[in-house]
Amino acid sequence: MFRKRITWRNPLTRGVRRVVLAMGLVVVAGVATAGAASAGRLHEQTCVGQAGRYTICLYITDDPQSPYSHSYKIHVGIDVNMSRADAQNIIDGGGTITARMYGSDSFFDDNLIGVTRSWVSAWDGGLSAEFDRSVNGSVLDEDPEGEDEVFARVSLYVPVSGNTRTFRSDEVSASFWGGPLGG
Repeated sequence: MFRKRITWRNPLTRGVRRVVLAMGLVVVAGVATAGAASAGRLHEQTCVGQAGRYTICLYITDDPQSPYSHSYKIHVGIDVNMSRADAQNIIDGGGTITARMYGSDSFFDDNLIGVTRSWVSAWDGGLSAEFDRSVNGSVLDEDPEGEDEVFARVSLYVPVSGNTRTFRSDEVSASFWGGPLGG
């Protein structure tokens, strides 16, 4: 049986190879930057993650319930990829998922405050949870001399393995001063 040999000189296969190579470079670039941290700003949602593993988002904005104070609403959301059955087993089996805010510093990260879990759910894509809390700006004011950099850390305790997985959001940078208005 005779088969036509595909060579590098064949213009059709050369075009296909270029497309496949370009797609591969895009995928590699996406995977390489998926976990890269960057700083977000106040009133902007910032998300980070690893493709096929997790996504964690942080959003901080003024608290509309306290328009004349230095109060902020913190919202943290996370999706952890796994089977629905594994996610439901974590929820039903005594697993815990918690979120805390930290101040980002050179030598150590300041543990600022816990963020209350609003809901947790198992679904076809895995385990998802959201956390919300309103705080005075002084709670997030971790650098008295200037702009503050804060981030969320979500911890997921898996009782079957006895392991805790932690996930870190991108930082949000702002001046979270909690003093009197007009000052």
